[in-house]
Amino acid sequence: MKVDYTLDGFVGGPLSGDTLEGSVAFKVSREDSQFPNPLSAIGEPGDIRELFLQGRLNWQPNDALTLRATGYIIDVNAPGIFEEEYLPNDRDLYDASYGPFNGGRTIGRFELLQESPKRTDERDYVFGLAATYELASGRIDAAVSYAREEEDSRGNDLDFTALPTAAGASIFEQDVWNAEVRYTSPASERFEYLFGGSVYFEREELLIGTLVGSGTLADYAYAPPQSRNSRDFAIFGSATFGLGIEGLSLTTGLRYDNAYRKTDQVAGTLNFGPLGDAVFQELSFDDTFEAFLPRFALTYRPTDQWTVFAGAARGYILGGFNLTIAQEAVADDVVRYGSESVWSYEIGVKHSFADGRGYINGAAFLIEADNWQEIRTITNEQGQVQSSAFIASDAAIESKGFEVELAYNLLENLTLNASIGYTDADYTRLFIDSQTNLAGNLVKLVPEYDANLALRYAHSTGFFIRSEISALGRTALDERNRFSRDPVQVLGIQAGYEADGWSIRAFAENLTDERYQSGAGFDNFAFGFDGNFYSVYDTPRVIGLETKVRF
Repeated sequence: MKVDYTLDGFVGGPLSGDTLEGSVAFKVSREDSQFPNPLSAIGEPGDIRELFLQGRLNWQPNDALTLRATGYIIDVNAPGIFEEEYLPNDRDLYDASYGPFNGGRTIGRFELLQESPKRTDERDYVFGLAATYELASGRIDAAVSYAREEEDSRGNDLDFTALPTAAGASIFEQDVWNAEVRYTSPASERFEYLFGGSVYFEREELLIGTLVGSGTLADYAYAPPQSRNSRDFAIFGSATFGLGIEGLSLTTGLRYDNAYRKTDQVAGTLNFGPLGDAVFQELSFDDTFEAFLPRFALTYRPTDQWTVFAGAARGYILGGFNLTIAQEAVADDVVRYGSESVWSYEIGVKHSFADGRGYINGAAFLIEADNWQEIRTITNEQGQVQSSAFIASDAAIESKGFEVELAYNLLENLTLNASIGYTDADYTRLFIDSQTNLAGNLVKLVPEYDANLALRYAHSTGFFIRSEISALGRTALDERNRFSRDPVQVLGIQAGYEADGWSIRAFAENLTDERYQSGAGFDNFAFGFDGNFYSVYDTPRVIGLETKVRF
């Protein structure tokens, strides 16, 4: 019998007097897949094994200079699991449609019935250095970092059944270098400012593969490697001015981004079984994207208990080029996606009360975005997938709403935390073809509301109990609004004991074992429209016991 477990630890302290300190942390875990696959062709229903190692150093050679170094490694091995698994919304319809393909077996609430050989391996390496230098007037902060990600994921079963048709795979490598330096002036109620700059370099390489019919993990065939490179730099600054009235200030900021993107797509062909062949077109693109990003914020603090604020800012997500394999030559708006431009406006208030035992914050917002970026695929008239996933930017949206957050110590040992947010997010432009504009549809993956309520009681003897309920409103799962998630409530509870040097707690997450989607909805990739839809699902009920020992 396999046992789920997590073992983690932390050791830290001074290494040389009061100037040098360090720490080492680790985590080793193993757990069964939350969505087991009993019909796996390689006999792997799925499990996840993770190793995490982290080291930190903090050196302060004098009162002015502080140096920090951080590095960590994450190694994840998941035999029997693809990086994203899709479950059917209507299980009865799925069994009626595909029961013969699955040997007459009915699908469980949190289960896959897929024969494709699956495995995901991921490694992340991150190293960073940071420095802070206190000047006679102001402070300089600088940081450099390097990150590398390696992922090999196989087993995207295109028909979501035990029928051996075709499965997809991807191998991805990414290297990122980043550096930033900034100067911050001394704090002042009358005038303070900061300015700085940053540079960013990125290299990506992607392999897409398929397995047609039955086979093993070694039988996936791959198209030639595709590559993408980025080079960015930015300069930025902001200033806060006192406006002559006590507690009233104006903050203005401006950022300039310059981003170079280059994509080299090498010609290649892959067999997708019943879907036919798909090709990488031989393409080479490069372009530079620029943006000026202003920000304005007005803040008024009439007392220590009250803050009123209003602001406007322009946001920006860079454009670029997709690495896309498709059955036919793809249009320019599939290969290329534009830069998303967002203007956001906010007004709100913050208030502390009961002598600091509680606070309430509230804000209303409006967001207008053009070239809204979303993940899409190309499908044919039957709903069968005809391409790999790509970023599209041919939509515009408007989102407005409010959010309120409350925290209050009701009694000495009883704490209440609550929050609620409402969002009305609609497409103001969404052409799915040259004639059809879906303006007015709900923006996918934006819940109508989200709310949370938590109570925690801690007795003076060390015993504690905490209960929590989270609620999510109706959520569109595709841009056409054919698929949606119904409102859902998720309960959690924990109880335990805390003492000097150790603690123990028992917990239950998703106590009522709710089954609900956490990602976009799709038709069956291989069979197309089958009256059902398929999504990534959130975690089923988890019950556990945790203990910690401190030295």
